[in-house]
Amino acid sequence: MSTTASRVAAPIVLSLVFSFGSPASVRARQDSQAQGGPRLAEIKGLYESAEYDRALAAVNRANPAVLMLGEAREIEIYEALCLLALGKKVEADAKIEGVIRAEPLYQPSTDLPNRLRALVDEARNRLRPALAQSHYIAGKELFDAEEYEAAVAEFALVLQLTDVPADRSRSEFGDMRILATGFRDLSVRAIATSKPRVSEAPAPPPPRPPDAPVVPPVAVRQNLPPWPASSGGLRREAQGLAPLNGVLEIVITKTGTVGSAKLIKRIEPFYDTLLLTAARQWRYQPATRNGVPVEYVKTLAIAVNIR
Repeated sequence: MSTTASRVAAPIVLSLVFSFGSPASVRARQDSQAQGGPRLAEIKGLYESAEYDRALAAVNRANPAVLMLGEAREIEIYEALCLLALGKKVEADAKIEGVIRAEPLYQPSTDLPNRLRALVDEARNRLRPALAQSHYIAGKELFDAEEYEAAVAEFALVLQLTDVPADRSRSEFGDMRILATGFRDLSVRAIATSKPRVSEAPAPPPPRPPDAPVVPPVAVRQNLPPWPASSGGLRREAQGLAPLNGVLEIVITKTGTVGSAKLIKRIEPFYDTLLLTAARQWRYQPATRNGVPVEYVKTLAIAVNIR
């Protein structure tokens, strides 16, 4: 692989600090401490021992910056299970919806309670129209930017989300499925035609010098959305003034745009949508190696303080 086509992963969690006035202050910061606190095994054990309040306290102490993606997802599921066991169905539903927004095709493992699997299916059905629409828009933006491989993935997800039984819901998705199928097929053809055809064996490449260090990207526009005034009061009643933490991962392309953005640790469902929408509009001076732009994976710890 050539140097210019490589993707570079940030070796540490980078930090940003933003401040907003009333009604809320939002900032992103680096979590450089590798003390993750209770992990999945402890939380699962507390749940199975019916110590639901202690399990929820362990969830709040977990450090999202040192959790693997799958581990963070399971911790959130056990958080929802504890909320259900304590009779807090509204909060459990909100937690499950957050999982579905971040991973629309998520399926619980078979060893989890049937009630949870039913709630996951209900949440996905509630969110299906909005998720399909948002991923279709993301796919169209990628298609227009000629990022065809990423566009294929988005349109494929739209088709999976709208692949429902042939009832009224299916008919409501008809136009979207036609458009998503068309743009997916156009993207596949664009990928095929962009690959060079080799009629003879190429000459062996010259010896490659050792990789030079990567110069990280520089933010040009990286504004976080403010906390909506209508939501701050409700959150204070639920959790006081404790900060809300999340982890965001973005891929910065060789042109300085954000090729993809995903939440490894979500904050709140309504704020997650605002954050992902804003992140896709961020712009950077791209990372470089030997003066040549390269893709760069950047991970940010997000902390939201409501005042």
